[in-house]
Amino acid sequence: ALILIVFLIYPALIDIKNISQKILLDKRKIISISEQNRELDNFKKKYNNYSYNLEKVNKLFVDSKNPVDFIKFLEKTANDSGISTDIKLDISLLDKGFNNWAVAVSNISATGEFLNILKFSEKLDTSPYLMRIKNITIKKSSQESMVDINFLVEAITK
Repeated sequence: ALILIVFLIYPALIDIKNISQKILLDKRKIISISEQNRELDNFKKKYNNYSYNLEKVNKLFVDSKNPVDFIKFLEKTANDSGISTDIKLDISLLDKGFNNWAVAVSNISATGEFLNILKFSEKLDTSPYLMRIKNITIKKSSQESMVDINFLVEAITK
């Protein structure tokens, strides 16, 4: 009877225990997957409500593969501010600025009246892009009442 218990019943009990633990783990995985499916279905139902905000968030980033819109924005902002600029955008300098986000570095050289340059920098601060002015260098221009300024701007890319 002792040999029967040791060689037949005890291994069977251990197998039953292992199999039941595996079944419990599988049940938990199934429950987790079903919860994820339910959340995904809810998101799909509400996607139309979210899509407008997702598009707005997507427009905050500079497209690293096609930065034309960003350059047009900088040029238009400079023209609206009444200053002349030379914009150099270097996407190859993708850097880890802004809390480890990839950024495109722009070097903007501008000439204009000081107040117009201040307007330009304010417009950059309130721009629709996630960007910051990292460095500013100002010097008096050879023209009267004008200043030359260099901005080093970082914009987050997608």
